[in-house]
Amino acid sequence: MKFKVLQVLNRFYVQNIDQAIGFYENLLGVKCRLRFQYKEAKLELAQIGNILILAGSEEALEPFKDTKATFVVNSIEDLKKIFT
Repeated sequence: MKFKVLQVLNRFYVQNIDQAIGFYENLLGVKCRLRFQYKEAKLELAQIGNILILAGSEEALEPFKDTKATFVVNSIEDLKKIFT
């Protein structure tokens, strides 16, 4: 099986997730379709369209800020084969 990129999410890092959700819902004309807490990293994430919002303190966000996009694929195992 070949892997397929299902979606590319652009990442935005914020401290106020509610404000960011409202902004991107209005901007894109779509509702937030996913929102959850990543407790281990002290973050909260939300997806609106092709936007992935990561919210938390500056300290919590720092390890993630170098990542600019998230690729959603149908098979992580098939993708691994390409890079190993």
